[in-house]
Amino acid sequence: GSKEFINRCKYITNSISDLITRFPTIPILTISSGAVSQIETHKINNISLNPYATLKRVEEELWASQSSVRSSWVFRVYAVTGRFMPKPQRFALGDFLLKALSNRQIVVHSRHQVIRSYVHLGTLMELCWKLLSTDRKIGYNMINACTNQLNLIELATLISNMWNLPNPDFYLDKSLKPDQYIASSEDFDFALDLLAAFLAFSMVATRFDSHSRIASSFLRE
Repeated sequence: GSKEFINRCKYITNSISDLITRFPTIPILTISSGAVSQIETHKINNISLNPYATLKRVEEELWASQSSVRSSWVFRVYAVTGRFMPKPQRFALGDFLLKALSNRQIVVHSRHQVIRSYVHLGTLMELCWKLLSTDRKIGYNMINACTNQLNLIELATLISNMWNLPNPDFYLDKSLKPDQYIASSEDFDFALDLLAAFLAFSMVATRFDSHSRIASSFLRE
């Protein structure tokens, strides 16, 4: 139940807190949730109303409190794409892809506009590992991990076009309030640009080092 979930999450967070406190200078990084921004917007402080988001906020606060002597990163995820999606039929993207793979017309069941900010999990993980291995700048960084903002009709149309399927079947009731789970991609795009620049520099540096070693071998001869 909810109480057991809360207790387990608190135990995990306390264990992590103890671990990172014992190693005060190593960089730390965690994957949080866009749900935290929602409870911040609506000023929800009662854990029973949204245990998941509230506990994620506690984790973010831990990361902020541990950032005075280390690099500390928090990435808030809203919606994810990528390989190995568990139970894809439970998610709109997974359901659309299953329809495409079986060459069936995609049906959007929601009657209200649904908008999500997506990030590719592989891209996010590549950035995370690079930050952990290279970033030594002290301070706290919270970034919304998203690159693409799409509504379900756009997503269904995109997949239908890629698989040469009929146009998706949908009906939108414009009188209904849109379901939005979104954030700005500006900071994450900037981080990806830095990653691309770093990788390009690393390739040049590796090539230069290789050429230098070759030249040195000739000079020694």
